[in-house]
Order: sequence, then structure tokens, then C-alpha cells
Amino acid sequence: RRVLFRSGERMGPRVPMIVGSIFMVVGTVLGVVNHASVLAIIIVLGLGSMGLTAVYAAIPTIVVSHTPAGRVSEATGVMAVIRSVAQGVGSQVAAIALASSTLVSPEGKHFPDGAAYTLCFLFMAGAAIVCFFLSVALKRPAMASAPAVAQAGVGKS
Repeated sequence: RRVLFRSGERMGPRVPMIVGSIFMVVGTVLGVVNHASVLAIIIVLGLGSMGLTAVYAAIPTIVVSHTPAGRVSEATGVMAVIRSVAQGVGSQVAAIALASSTLVSPEGKHFPDGAAYTLCFLFMAGAAIVCFFLSVALKRPAMASAPAVAQAGVGKS
């Protein structure tokens, strides 16, 4: 975590975003290939969680660095709404994927089977790959000049 934080300080938030999305891609692709053991799931979730943490930490910095100083509060508010909607949609897609193919227990309860987990990990891998390509496509923000920052009132209490 500190390595990504330090690289973000030196090279901007794009690097942690790219590295985090790579972790997410690797984790979810491993989940597609092997989700048959507890150890495999621990590895998949560990890699995915590390990647998601790096991406989630980088996104606000990216939003702020690409937003005019006077509009930062609006941009971060919109970002929070979009993130919440995406989390809700992602949860529902995962639930639908897991319910798409089930096994029935002797008591009549339904549980996702291997195909359902594969489909769920495929959706997650697809989202992680999109995240990777979007993070690679990010441009470095132009540094604001001191007069522009002063004019926007940044740093004034």
C-alpha cells in the first residue's frame, strides 16, 4: 500500500490506478480459471481487494486533478453518486450471474454451481479489463498556474 501511495505522490494517481487494475484483472482471471478451493478464492479475493483499494484511492485524486478549482465539490459529489450507482449495479449483476445456474440441496435450497461462479468472475474480469484500459488512456492533467489557483480562491478560508 505504501509503495502505491509513494508512486502516486511522485507520478500522479494514474500509476496506482493502472497497477490496481492489473491486480484486479489478474485476480478475476484467476477466479475464472480456478475457483474450486478455499485457497484459490483467498488468493483471488486478496488480489482483487488490493487492486480495488488502489483504484478507489486514486479515483478522487484523478477527479480533482482534472476539475477546475471552483468545481471540485460538484465533481466529487457526482463521483460519489456514480460510484454508489455502479456498486449497486455491480451487486445486482453478480447476484444474477450467481443465480443463473444452481444446484439444489436435499432440503430444496438453491446454491450457485461452478458455471455460475465462472460467469460471475467473467463479468468481474470484464469490468477490471475496462478499468485497466481506461486508466491507461488517462491523460496527465495540466498543472494549474499559481494565478489561476489564486483566482479560483483555492486555499482561502
